Formats: sequence, structure tokens, C-alpha cells
Amino acid sequence: MRPFEHDDVDTMQTVFNDELARRFYPRMTDPRMVAGWVIRWRDVYKRDGVSLWALCLKSNDELIGDCGLVWQDIDEGRRLEIGYHVAAQHRRRGYASEAAAACRNHAFEQLRQERVISIVAPDNLASRTVAARIHRNVRSGFKRPGKTRLIYWTDKADCEKLHGSAYFDPPAGRPTDSGRDAES
Repeated sequence: MRPFEHDDVDTMQTVFNDELARRFYPRMTDPRMVAGWVIRWRDVYKRDGVSLWALCLKSNDELIGDCGLVWQDIDEGRRLEIGYHVAAQHRRRGYASEAAAACRNHAFEQLRQERVISIVAPDNLASRTVAARIHRNVRSGFKRPGKTRLIYWTDKADCEKLHGSAYFDPPAGRPTDSGRDAES
């Protein structure tokens, strides 16, 4: 992962230009909105030290989406959320799960957070699959203007109890890069 660059706009347009992505991000079909997205996350990183970052393949640096940490205000206070979006042709290969797990670990170890979350639309099964891989808990009923969302979360203490460290991979039996996991 790396910070966004201005040249990433065209590729990010393709990330949001398939049927699944348009269903959850309908305004992102406008190239100006995508350009704003890239600029916004660059600015947020400069301001907050966290942001969505460009998600690139390790093998060739190809930009395939984004993943990162973003501050969200929820009913229990301000929390870091792990967000992710992956281009259609790269979904179901474990990239979102791998990147999201790295973000979770970074939040615990480097940023000293006690809890990280992911906010997911109940009907976004691909994102729910990724969130279930990297988090230990879920609850429904979180309200966004006009929308109900699920909140997935993991507490640092739970990770340490299960694994002796905040650094751990998604549970065994749930592939992280085998070509079988669903992502958005």
C-alpha cells in the first residue's frame, strides 16, 4: 500500500465502475467524484496520519483498489475504521483480507488503538466476508443517515488472548490468498 497519487484517478475509476461497486457507491461513476476521492484521501493522510491508501500488487505495483484506516464517529465514540475497495478482476483472491489484516495490526501496534471497526452495508456480502475474516465481533443497528449498517470490530485484548500478540492472520480454514475469498 502507498499514498494515492494524482495518476491513480483513472485506475480508481475502474475500481468503482462495475455493477457491485456502483450499487454501494453510485456517485463514483462520475470521474470528478473519483478525482475528489483520490485528492480527499491524500489530504486526510496529511491531516490525520491515516487514510485509505492505494492498494497495489506486490508482484508488479499494479493499482487494484484501496485499503486503509479512517476515523469514524459512531455511537460509542470515535474509532478507526478499516475500509477497502478492490477492482472486480482482483476480487476473491485475498487481497482485501490481507491488506485489511495489515491495517488492523498497524492500528493496534503502531497507533496504539484498543479497538478497530469496519462499517458494512448488510447486503454487501463481499465486504461482510472480508470483515468477518479480520474481526471477531459484529452487531447490527448502527444508523447512518437513512441507512442501517453492521459494525464489525476487534479489540486488541482479544487478539492478544487468542494469539499472544496483536499480529495474527485471519483464522485458519479461511483463505487469505487462495483465490476463494470474496471482496469488494
